[in-house]
Amino acid sequence: MEAGRELDAKVAEALGWMERIGGWIKFTDNGPRFIEDKHFRPSTTWSGIGVLVEEAEKQGIYLNFEHFREGRYLGRAYKFCEASQEWVRVPSGIDGKPPIAGTVSHAVSLAFLKVKGIAI
Repeated sequence: MEAGRELDAKVAEALGWMERIGGWIKFTDNGPRFIEDKHFRPSTTWSGIGVLVEEAEKQGIYLNFEHFREGRYLGRAYKFCEASQEWVRVPSGIDGKPPIAGTVSHAVSLAFLKVKGIAI
């Protein structure tokens, strides 16, 4: 899936957000909360990917990237496994290939959706 509005909407939905006119609604334990950043663009902006990384961490998902050949990037997602006291790259089993994209924000957005089990 290409970087852009459609991918950003899938990421927001996977975070538990809902788009409303003029911004986003984030659902929390204390009820809905309005997110003022109506320009949440995790697949195309550094500010958007910063929000995604922070919100994913709250779900126990740690995102990062690696430089790849020809100016591309690999998106990676990890989760700490309490039972083994080790970091585990997720998802394990589905297909071990991490998402590759032309920008960091695009690759990390794809990795997040993959971890959440959302088809891209």
